[in-house]
Amino acid sequence: MKMKNGTINGTWISGSAAMIFAGIELLLFLFVPGVREWFQKFSNENMVFYAVFLMTFAIVFLGANCFLYKREFSINISLPVQWGLLLLGLAAGIGFLMKMIMNEGRVLGVLITDFVWHRIPYILSFLTVLGIAFVLLWCWRQDEKKEKGHIFYVIDVIIAAASGFSLYIPNYLAADPLHGHAYYSSIYDVAHGTPYDDLFTSIYGHYAIFLRWPVKIIGNGNIKDAALLMALLGGLATFLALWALHQNIRDNKVRILAALSIGFPVIGTRLNNYWQVQPHRVLFTCIFLFYGAVYNKYKFKGAKIFGYVLATLAIVWNTETGLVCAAAWVAFLCYEYTNEKDFFRGKTLLFLLIQVLAAVAAFFGAVVFVGIYNLIHGGSWNSLSTFLYPLLTKEYMDGFLRIDLPNFISAYMLVLVLFLMGMVWSLAHHRIFRREQAVKREADRAFVFLASVLGLGQITYFMNRAVYYNLDLIHVVVVVLLCIFLDHNIFAWKEFRKNGFQGVGMKNGFRGVMVVWMTVILVGTSLGTIMQGGYHICLRGEREYQDLSKVYELLDEIKKDVPINTFGFGQGVPELYGLMEWDTRCHVIDFSDRTEQQLQYVRERLENEDSFFAYIQDAEFILEEQQGIWHRYKSYEYAGDEYGAFLRVSY
Repeated sequence: MKMKNGTINGTWISGSAAMIFAGIELLLFLFVPGVREWFQKFSNENMVFYAVFLMTFAIVFLGANCFLYKREFSINISLPVQWGLLLLGLAAGIGFLMKMIMNEGRVLGVLITDFVWHRIPYILSFLTVLGIAFVLLWCWRQDEKKEKGHIFYVIDVIIAAASGFSLYIPNYLAADPLHGHAYYSSIYDVAHGTPYDDLFTSIYGHYAIFLRWPVKIIGNGNIKDAALLMALLGGLATFLALWALHQNIRDNKVRILAALSIGFPVIGTRLNNYWQVQPHRVLFTCIFLFYGAVYNKYKFKGAKIFGYVLATLAIVWNTETGLVCAAAWVAFLCYEYTNEKDFFRGKTLLFLLIQVLAAVAAFFGAVVFVGIYNLIHGGSWNSLSTFLYPLLTKEYMDGFLRIDLPNFISAYMLVLVLFLMGMVWSLAHHRIFRREQAVKREADRAFVFLASVLGLGQITYFMNRAVYYNLDLIHVVVVVLLCIFLDHNIFAWKEFRKNGFQGVGMKNGFRGVMVVWMTVILVGTSLGTIMQGGYHICLRGEREYQDLSKVYELLDEIKKDVPINTFGFGQGVPELYGLMEWDTRCHVIDFSDRTEQQLQYVRERLENEDSFFAYIQDAEFILEEQQGIWHRYKSYEYAGDEYGAFLRVSY
C-alpha cells in the first residue's frame, strides 16, 4: 500500500525557501565572527540584523513567488523516503524542544532553581510531557463529535483571575524594588499632577496618565493601589486574549490547553514583580487581538476608525508597543481589503495610502493627547525627542541595555519560525497568491496575519535586550498561533483513524508531525502553569510579597523622626511617601534609570533645603560632591535596602 502523494502550492514553497534563507542568515550572524563584526559597524547590531533578517525573508518570499505564482506541484516521493522525512522531522522537533529546555538556565536573567522541571531529572520531565501529549493525541484520533464550548468561558475567567492574583505584589520592596520603582515612580508623579518634560518622563511611555484617576478612586495612589490596578489589567489582558482565541478555535481540548498555556509566564514562571512586561507591554497586544476577533465577527460601522483610536491610546500607553499595534492594524486592514478586491487598481492603492496616513495620524494624536495633559497641568508642549524618549537615545539602543542574542538552541529561534510560518500560512491563502476563489474560515487567516505582525513587531524588545523574561512579551501571540495551527490541522491527525498511516499523504503526514510538536509544547507549558502556580503562590506568601505589615512598621518609625513632606528622593522613597500620603517634592524620572540631569536638579534643590530623606545608594551621588554639608541623623533598613534622614550641618 502506497502513501498518497499530494500537491503543494508555490506560495508554500516560496515561504519555506524564505524561512530557510532567513534561518541561514541567523546562523551566520551567531556563529561566523566576520558576519557579526560587519553588523557591529552599526549603532545597534541586534536591531540592524533583525531588520536585515526580515528583509531577507520578504525579498526571498516575494521573489520566489514571481516564478511560482499560483502554481501547484505534485509530491512524488517514494514511500520509504516520505517515512524517513516525517520521522526525521518529528525527532528533530522533539530534540530541539528538549535541548531548548536544558539550555533555559543559560539565557541571561533567569533563575531556574525554582522551576520544577529543573529540580527533577530531565528525562522524567520529558517523558511526563510526552506521555500526556500522546494521550491527548489518541483522544483526538478517536474523537469525531462536534463540541460546544460556552462552558470554557468559565475556565478563561479562572485563568484570568489567577493571572491577576499572581501580578498582585504590593510589597515589591521585598521582591524587586529596582523594577518596581522604575514603573511606579511615574504613577506617583502623575498622581501629584506633574507634567512631562525632559526632567520628568518615563522609559515606559505615558501610561501613568491613564492610571492617575483610577489609583485615586480606589485609594490615594500608593503602591497597594498601583498593584491592584496591575492585577486587574493583567487579568483583563489574559481574558481578552482567551476570548479572541475562543472565537478562532473549535476544539475544546485545544481551548483548555490555550487557557493553561497563556497563564504560563505570569502564573508559572514569574515569581517577582516585572510589570514592565506583564501587564504593561502585553496589554495592548491582547486588546488588539481581542479587537481583531471582534472586528472579524461583527464588522460594525466605524470599526476601522476605532482601531486607530485604540492605536492612539496604545502609543500614549507605551510608544514602542503602540507603534507596533498601529502597524499591525494597518497590515490587518490591508490584508482583508486586498483579499476581497483586486490589488492592482487605483482604489486599492488609495485605500493602502489612507491606512498609512491614519497610522501617522494616530501617532500625532498621541502626541497631542500628552501635550494637552501637559498644558492642563502647567507644563509645555514636548518635542518629539522628549515624547519618544528613550527610543532616540544612544544609551537605550546601544548602551549597556543591549544584550547579545543567545548563540545556542533557545526559545526565540522557535518563536521567529512560528511568526514567519504564520505570515506564510495566511498569505498562502490570500486572494493574491491562491488559485481557488474561496477558502474556509477566511477570518482565521486574517486573524493569524494580525497576530504574526504583532509578534514580529513586539519581539524587537527581546532582540534588543535578550533577557529571558522579555520573551514573556510575545508569549500570548505564540500561544494564539500554536492553538490556531493545532486546531486547523487536527483533521490530519484524525485521518490516521480512517486511512491508517499509509493513506494520509505526505502533506497530511507533515501536518500530523506539526500537531505532535504543537501538542507537546502546549502540554509542557500547561503543566508548568499548574505545577509552578501553586508553588509560587505559597512562596510569595512566605516571602511577604503581598503583605505590607512590616512596611507600615517602618513607616511608623519614619513618621517619628522625619517631618511631613520632607524633600525626598531615590529608589523606594515615592513608595514610602505614597503610603504615608506625603509629597516627595522631587518629581523626576525614576532613580532606577538615573540621569545626570536628574542628579543636577536634586543638587540644586538641596541648596534651598535644610533636610532630606533618601535611599542611601542614590544619596551617595549627591553627598560625594557635598561632603561636610549634610549629617545623617537617622538610618532605616528594610529588605536589605537602607534609607537615611539627613540634616544640613550648621557651623
